[in-house]
Amino acid sequence: MDAPRYRLVRAESAEQALLSLLADEFAVLILDVRLPGLTGFELAQMIRERKKNAEIPIIFLTAYYNEDQHVIEGYDSGAVDYLHKPINPAILRSKVAVLVELYLKQRELENANRALMAEVAERRLAQQQLYELNNTLEQRVLERTEAHKRSEEQVRLLMNEVNHRSKNILSVVMAVAQQTVASNSSDFLLRFSSRIQALAVNH
Repeated sequence: MDAPRYRLVRAESAEQALLSLLADEFAVLILDVRLPGLTGFELAQMIRERKKNAEIPIIFLTAYYNEDQHVIEGYDSGAVDYLHKPINPAILRSKVAVLVELYLKQRELENANRALMAEVAERRLAQQQLYELNNTLEQRVLERTEAHKRSEEQVRLLMNEVNHRSKNILSVVMAVAQQTVASNSSDFLLRFSSRIQALAVNH
């Protein structure tokens, strides 16, 4: 029954079987109904009590317990099949092969699911990082826009102030010119230039 894809592990007692179940993973269990110390049904119930082994399919073999009540007890214990001896080896190999194939497919599916979950988690992390970067970028753009607006407002206020002061200076110049009116132009130019220079120094 050994094949490259799986191997056969033998246990001569219930204790050996339980120790093997602790050490390895199994695709299928083949239990004889008659075991030293307890029945295969009792061992199957003990196996089912452990969460790790609860889903392992069990095939019961027996040469003695052929009554319907025994078959029902076997299925109640978690068996997927109940075979009577003598057993056709080809049939048993075929049943085991099907169960092993199901086990391998289940493992592949679990591995694919784990890989998918890891990829989903990685993409969520990348999406979160992108979201945070976008928020940071938007915040910086907003801050620069606000700073630009404040700068433009300051420039506008300065320009208004310059305009206002220029008008004041022109008004002062006009007043100086009116107060410096003289009878001849040379006298006016001399007095007016002197006053403009004093105004410039003061400014």
